Amino acid sequence: MKSKIFIALSFFYASSLLFAQGLIDAEGRPTSDLTSSMLNNGAWVSTSTRTSDPVEGSPYLFDTFFNKSKVYFQNDVYSINRLNYNLKSEQFEAQISEDSIFILNTRFVKKVIMNGKTLEPYYNPEETNLTFYENMGEVNGKVLLKENYLTVKEGRVDPMTKVKVGADKYMKNEHYYIGDTNGKIIKKIKLKKSDVLSLFAEDIKSQVTSYVKQNKLKLSDPEDVMKLIYHFNQSDNKQG
Repeated sequence: MKSKIFIALSFFYASSLLFAQGLIDAEGRPTSDLTSSMLNNGAWVSTSTRTSDPVEGSPYLFDTFFNKSKVYFQNDVYSINRLNYNLKSEQFEAQISEDSIFILNTRFVKKVIMNGKTLEPYYNPEETNLTFYENMGEVNGKVLLKENYLTVKEGRVDPMTKVKVGADKYMKNEHYYIGDTNGKIIKKIKLKKSDVLSLFAEDIKSQVTSYVKQNKLKLSDPEDVMKLIYHFNQSDNKQG
């Protein structure tokens, strides 16, 4: 488990690390003014060192940090070559070296596009803070969201000695929600016909059902649901 020690970073140290990290502005300019802006915004808060984690597996959304990403703040957009999302701490982390990271202050983040996935902050009444959900598509003023989260599978216990003989393991899981376009969760759903159809307006549900049958889409498959949303968004755009 990484022990995160928050310290005040000198401008020179942060500037050199972020430049090496591949941090550029929306116009592709890696400048010291960019680093100064990020520090002034308080978006990057710390370095950390790695310590061994007794739980096997990775707590990160992606297998590696080699993820081309764009981070959208209120007024700025930054590109970062090595970024990942820590599902355990619910923080975005930029890898500077093998044992050093910067932790993004998510209070200032509007959205992150990482490996083609769009992650946006949403308020869930069942939780105490904003959580980043994957935006899987928008239709009819509603947003289909996927929450990636971690659980820990306990290691095997010897039935005779009652002693744990296997390591605990991280397990990645998903929940699905419908949200509005203002960052609020409406309801939790399952990927099944009735819940997916609730995304669409009543007057086109028969068309949606026909399209699903004609194209043999499985509404339990996230990729097929995304294709469905994309198709009807394209149809709406053509009509508009």
